[in-house]
Amino acid sequence: MEKAFGTPAREWLMRQLDYELAEVMRRAKKIKVEPFRASATESGGTHERRRD
Repeated sequence: MEKAFGTPAREWLMRQLDYELAEVMRRAKKIKVEPFRASATESGGTHERRRD
């Protein structure tokens, strides 16, 4: 697209991102999301790495 239209690929990607974000924001009120609830170990415990 850079060669065909003379604009950088980054500009095309940013335009696409802007479009997709606008679409999501337009429909945001219709999106149903349940609140995240951390488990007891996630919310206040120490962060230990799991050794598999």
